[in-house]
Amino acid sequence: MKVHLSFAALLTSAVVLPYWTSAASAADNPRNNWGRAALGPNITPTEWKPAPEKRPLTSHRRVLPAQGQVLELAKAGKSQAIVALPQNATASSQAAAKLLQRIFKVMAGVELLVADESKIQAQGNNFQTEGKSFANLISIGETRFAQSAGINARDLALDGYRLQTSGNTLFIVGQDRAPRPGHEGTPLRVANSGVSGNIHANGTLHGTYALLERHFGCRWLWPAEGGGEIIPRRESLVLQPLHESDEPAIAQRIIRNYYPEQGVNAYGRRQQQTVLPLLNRSYTSLVNKAKNSNEWFTAMGLGQSILFNTEEPFTAYWRKYSETHPAWFALQADGTRNQARGTGDLARISARARLDVSNPELIEFVAQEIIQKFDADPTLTSASIAPNDGSYPSFCLCEVCRRLDPPQGEPVSFSIMDKAGKTSRIEYPSLSDRYVIFYSQIADRVAKKYPNHQLMALAYSTYSSPPLYAKLSPNVVISYVGLSYFNDDQRAKDVRGWEDWARSASQMRLRPNALLGGYGMPAVFTRKLGQDFKRAYQTGMVGMDWDALTHNWAGRGLNYYVLAKLAWDPSLDVDALVKDYCDSGFGPASPSIQKYFAELEKLTDEAAAKVGDSARAEDGIDVKSMKGAIQVLAQSYTLERIEALQAILNEAEAQAKSDQAVLERIAFLEQALRYARVQTNLFGAYFAPRSPERKQNVQKALQERLVVFTDIYDNHFYAQGIFETLYRQSALWQEFGLDGAGRELKSANE
Repeated sequence: MKVHLSFAALLTSAVVLPYWTSAASAADNPRNNWGRAALGPNITPTEWKPAPEKRPLTSHRRVLPAQGQVLELAKAGKSQAIVALPQNATASSQAAAKLLQRIFKVMAGVELLVADESKIQAQGNNFQTEGKSFANLISIGETRFAQSAGINARDLALDGYRLQTSGNTLFIVGQDRAPRPGHEGTPLRVANSGVSGNIHANGTLHGTYALLERHFGCRWLWPAEGGGEIIPRRESLVLQPLHESDEPAIAQRIIRNYYPEQGVNAYGRRQQQTVLPLLNRSYTSLVNKAKNSNEWFTAMGLGQSILFNTEEPFTAYWRKYSETHPAWFALQADGTRNQARGTGDLARISARARLDVSNPELIEFVAQEIIQKFDADPTLTSASIAPNDGSYPSFCLCEVCRRLDPPQGEPVSFSIMDKAGKTSRIEYPSLSDRYVIFYSQIADRVAKKYPNHQLMALAYSTYSSPPLYAKLSPNVVISYVGLSYFNDDQRAKDVRGWEDWARSASQMRLRPNALLGGYGMPAVFTRKLGQDFKRAYQTGMVGMDWDALTHNWAGRGLNYYVLAKLAWDPSLDVDALVKDYCDSGFGPASPSIQKYFAELEKLTDEAAAKVGDSARAEDGIDVKSMKGAIQVLAQSYTLERIEALQAILNEAEAQAKSDQAVLERIAFLEQALRYARVQTNLFGAYFAPRSPERKQNVQKALQERLVVFTDIYDNHFYAQGIFETLYRQSALWQEFGLDGAGRELKSANE
């Protein structure tokens, strides 16, 4: 049976002293008593149960009886329609008109005229403007034509759209309004890593993409510059009568773009700037190459029409309050609350200070700070209380905090630094209960004034497992960081963890790092992804934020595509999506491409089943775990398996015959196998038995890899991401005194 103990009750035996306690009494203050023993209540484990389903897997798309006539929008290279925009067109409507112009030009070679509604007049059965006459009208947005016909999207959720014909007019209307008045199109940071987004709805643009995809056969499989934009060529563009509407299942649909289109992805930029010199390429060259990288995200309906503020709000606390309120910060193993101790990287991450989350004064301060934010901005409906990220400084192990930690909590590990400055990792029970208490204490205070506002919190790191006794306030939204598709054991644990959190949290966000696993090796995990996503939606997922799409389109693009499609409609059939991907992009070669992806998924599953304890969570994020994960990859992605995959692509090339576009897309997929070959060769040299030639073989493999990586960057940019691999694996080659290019590292004195 789960026991719900109040925060006050847990601290009954503790003398809660203010931060200015005198030195004479410091030794008697339990807040100064650091230790490794969890002192919280003993909790008897209960029988595990899955979370209840909160909603069914049903599509929001509605198809109604259509009226109007068959519309011939283009014929023999001439446009038969004019586009009308409202006088005060939204940014979404304007983008929709430009998209139609571009696609119609490519598809049928026609110049589609766009005009302000005030300049278009109905004359009989035609529409005229500036002496030109058109048989049909495409009305985008809430034009006077739409208003007269009574067609709008006001009954739909933000980002929703309606496509409807009436007479000789096609109406495209959508929910475009900003959820925060006056903030439409305003970039807003949505995560501490620097990820930004436009917090507004794009229903009209989403509807236009849906029209082109569903009724004209267009697809956006991967970025257009890599050949992934499918636009069928036609002599005429004919549209049957239609009446349909759709809206996204969840309001927040984020997949983070690792490339620096706006130069805001902080950790991505750091990695890219670090390794580009290995290729003798500049960061400016990357920015130029990636300038259109966000277009695919827009085409796939990704974005957000709701503000979930998920920044880390405490990053400046140490700088602001360390002198006036030192007791707000975590007690360290050296007996101090110093969050900036150390040199180099340790000093740099002092901005990631840990807090003493049991401190009542701190809790009250944070709550009042949030209330003041809500008071100052009536359009703001959420605030973050997520702890700072990072491995050091360490979590508070004062006696008062430890009284909140049940000894039966799932074992976790984290770093500490002793008085001599030596760092080490220790094992300790999960900190989830103490953080749930912290979240709820703040949330309950805020809810007294703002009962309908939401506070965003994390289930991550040492507080990722569900609480054993602490009760979560209903106005706290938990962002769950979990899932791995290169480690079946970790995935099973994370899936169970989601279920546990979903039982106690009223709303959840899915915030995985799963796209970062596997060090860029080609992989397909669409079926597992589909199972997990659908279940998350059924059990209360209200938003998603996946970190990060590193642009491994040749080897991972199918996963990206399926994820984006499910984000809009989780009811979609994954197998049908895979078949459509292959049919649309590879035409006559589709059977072999489907076979290729099936074999690659089998290989991915085999590798994921082997990893187990050889890599910790997040797919081997530290050096020791990275070695374990890479060793499994080397054992699974053998040259024989890679060549077997290549043989299937050779079959696909034979099926494609003279279809040049399909042959180019197959060649695009082959870049992932080029990447896999040089990585496998390098892993073989690295894990070879010790010998005098081992360093030389590693150096040669690094140099050969660099040649391939440079060619991919220069000539196949969107096929394969290389930056994160070069950055994260650099520690391995340092064992031999080499950098990622196979060059000798310079000593500190050089």
